[in-house]
Amino acid sequence: MVRRNLNVRQTEKLASRKPGGRKPPTRTPKDADTLALERDLTNLLGLKVDIDFGPAGGKLTIQYKTLEQLDGVLNRLSHGGNGIREPA
Repeated sequence: MVRRNLNVRQTEKLASRKPGGRKPPTRTPKDADTLALERDLTNLLGLKVDIDFGPAGGKLTIQYKTLEQLDGVLNRLSHGGNGIREPA
């Protein structure tokens, strides 16, 4: 930074670049089924849910703000949402 006489903004821009100078891959729009599933899961959990598909699989992201919200998600997953443990 000092050697190149960069200001803060120039340093931030340089730091945000991906290695190799490649642009991040462009995202394809989500299809209607994926959007509907995101909406259904968001309504079910009461938390924002995002679904991303990739060539090697996918990623499900559940956003929470408090540990109580996270605990509620874990409780639903481990007890089938109704307090009764489902068979493996």
